[in-house]
Amino acid sequence: MGALVLGGASWSITKIYGSATDGLFKTTPLIVEEAPKIKHIKTPEAVKAIYMSSWVAGTKDWRGKLVDMIKKTELNSVVIDVKDYTGRISFDTGDPAIKEIKEATEIAFQTRGEVLYLRGGNDIPVKRGNLESIRMGIYNTASKEVCYRVAVRCLNAFTIGNSCVGDQNAVLVGGTDAEGNRPVQNWFTQLNAEQSILGSDAYSSPVTLKLPTQLKPDTYVIEILAYKELNEAACPGIDWAPEPYVTKRFNLVVT
Repeated sequence: MGALVLGGASWSITKIYGSATDGLFKTTPLIVEEAPKIKHIKTPEAVKAIYMSSWVAGTKDWRGKLVDMIKKTELNSVVIDVKDYTGRISFDTGDPAIKEIKEATEIAFQTRGEVLYLRGGNDIPVKRGNLESIRMGIYNTASKEVCYRVAVRCLNAFTIGNSCVGDQNAVLVGGTDAEGNRPVQNWFTQLNAEQSILGSDAYSSPVTLKLPTQLKPDTYVIEILAYKELNEAACPGIDWAPEPYVTKRFNLVVT
């Protein structure tokens, strides 16, 4: 004969073998682990933050006023935007690549008068479907901070009968032009379409290409167009000169 005995307090199960008449009892305890108890964690204090751009955080008077506001109100946090929407980082990162392009852009301006610099020369090899990184620099000749807008066009392919996108040539493939047009086919996964540049300063911008796999192997003529804010205002720009401030052409050798 057998029986099951449940120990309610410990959730143990005991199985009894034999019968009460032969005096032989064998027990085998089976322990069922207790389910873990839920622990309640105290809800953290609500975050009540104030936002500071890097420019405000770097201006002593403005920063002081906001700090005073925090002391007098329920504010308990500060969010400082150290990298703004244009991609500019407000502190020295120590990145040698950024320093290299900035210096090269300054040298190109000082020695050749070029305000748009592209690392890699006139022929840049690119494999379809791969992420390819290049660097671009713009030198602001104005004495104050100015917003620049960048667009990239594919003008044509070297091979007769081949085109940039479908059967089209001279089409936008990156960034935004002065009229706000977007790419017909975007070849750039990373490109700051608008960027503020300090007066008499150079700005280095990372550019990442990823060409569509259906693009035919060929050499394509690419043109970078940099537009200047019409009133020489900082970003975000409102009015743009219809003609580009500066252009630069190079070749993409696509395999």
